Amino acid sequence: MFDFVASILGGAKIGADVFGAKAAKKAAKASAAQEQVRKEQLQLDSARQRRQVARSAAVAQANALAAGVAAGSFNSSQVEGVQASLASQEGEQTSVISQAEKLGFSIFDLNQQITKAKSEQATSSAISNAIGSIAGNSSNILNVGSTLYNNLPTYSSTGSTDASATISGGLV
Repeated sequence: MFDFVASILGGAKIGADVFGAKAAKKAAKASAAQEQVRKEQLQLDSARQRRQVARSAAVAQANALAAGVAAGSFNSSQVEGVQASLASQEGEQTSVISQAEKLGFSIFDLNQQITKAKSEQATSSAISNAIGSIAGNSSNILNVGSTLYNNLPTYSSTGSTDASATISGGLV
């Protein structure tokens, strides 16, 4: 009887190990989805910052041009120099945004690799635990069949003319 109960408990542990592996895999998928959303958020934020830089640069160039016209130096090299400087600043700011975005993408890619490795580790651990449970309970598992067989009811003939049979034994 003890072997039968031990086998049932061993089977339950194996089931729990498999459930743990599935839960770890589900958590890894959720984490990967979260990283993807954060990556998309970074892309949207970077695009918004680029648009803001372009708007600010356009306003600054228009103000420089208006100031040049008001001063009477519409076609002067001074106005052109100011506008070139503003365009350069716009390019630099856009470049900084792109570099920050690229670094963010690298971080997200590394986080995905870490999440995948943790998921694989959890799955491997669960498989190892299940194999260990099977190996540790192998004698109990092998005894389930004999335990059940030895406790089956037995039938014996009484030798009576009415061909009735009596049942003896049974599961304990």
